[in-house]
Amino acid sequence: KKKGIDEDLVKMLGEWKGKKRITYAGGAKTLADLDLVNDLSGGKLDLTIGSALDIFGGKVKYADCVAYNQDVGEEEE
Repeated sequence: KKKGIDEDLVKMLGEWKGKKRITYAGGAKTLADLDLVNDLSGGKLDLTIGSALDIFGGKVKYADCVAYNQDVGEEEE
């Protein structure tokens, strides 16, 4: 509902020692939230952006999210 990222929760989940990836959902309202979650979790969490996307009436452009993820994928190679 675009209420912001729960930073304490993201930090806590980033400390989890499990082998499976975790996806944090909820609160994203800008493209910068992708960087925020990545930074706070040490790169261990994925973030979904829902109602903030332009395809759902929000202001975050879907195409920008795709480009962001393509850039991140290239960095990991």
